Amino acid sequence: MTEYNSFIGVDVSRHHLDIHILSTGHQERIANSFEAASALMARHPGAAFACEATGGYERALLHAAHACGQAIWRLHPADVHAFGRLVGQRAKSDPIDACKIARACACVAETRKPTHVRPHSDAVRDLVMLRSHCLDMITLWRGHLTRLSGAARRIATRQLQHALRMKAELTAQIAAAIAAEDTLEEQAKRLTSLPGVGPITAAVLIADMPELGTLSARQAAALAGVAPHPRQSGSRQKTGRCSGGRSRLRRTLYMAALAAIRAQKDPFAGCYKHLRENGKPHKIAITAVMRKMIVALNQITKEKRNWKPA
Repeated sequence: MTEYNSFIGVDVSRHHLDIHILSTGHQERIANSFEAASALMARHPGAAFACEATGGYERALLHAAHACGQAIWRLHPADVHAFGRLVGQRAKSDPIDACKIARACACVAETRKPTHVRPHSDAVRDLVMLRSHCLDMITLWRGHLTRLSGAARRIATRQLQHALRMKAELTAQIAAAIAAEDTLEEQAKRLTSLPGVGPITAAVLIADMPELGTLSARQAAALAGVAPHPRQSGSRQKTGRCSGGRSRLRRTLYMAALAAIRAQKDPFAGCYKHLRENGKPHKIAITAVMRKMIVALNQITKEKRNWKPA
């Protein structure tokens, strides 16, 4: 395990970063910019940094850590909140949150790998996010059209057509963003060599799972939310249940698995058929296919090769 000389928590807001150094208790506030974050990293070589996921405001900090070769963890806000309750820190302010994050960093550095940062995939991530929102709007307007009439129906129809045009434009922009970066284009080609994985699935994998290729099979399945976790207490032994993971990635994997099964693409269609013939319900069978797919995708990314049937 890597040894760090200090643990530094960073509470991120739109305009500034609140810093807490665990070993000394020192606190300060700096601008939320790449330059200020890089200067912070330069002052603390060998330190472990952590922040919460904020929906994008932490991007400058992550890029600075990547550029300076510093380890950084992007933590789920719910995990930091639960940790604060565990250690009795229920008060909330930016400096207090930075302290909680620093204490959580000291724990998480022992069990998790640092966050994998790929600055050149930011454009793809933003476009994938917008396309996902666009799909939600398409579903919403189509639902409205089933029960509207008159002027309301005409307005809903225009909104649906606009959302469909946006979807087509975003799909083209995603393809262009991947083609503009050689490393992303090579990765997309490898990913789409797997049956059932198309350009959009590859884009979601690039955007939502930058760690792909650096994980074990179990870690990859857990991040995708397709790893069953045991549920045992006392004499009770329940069937394992999949939980957690990255929801957009899981939904995309489901569609990819469904496409592979319907197209009768081996080995995934064969795996699904075998499980169904042995009495497994559809949900369990297709989840097993999703797990098989993400493990294969992780392996071909790790080995930098196209998929080949065994």
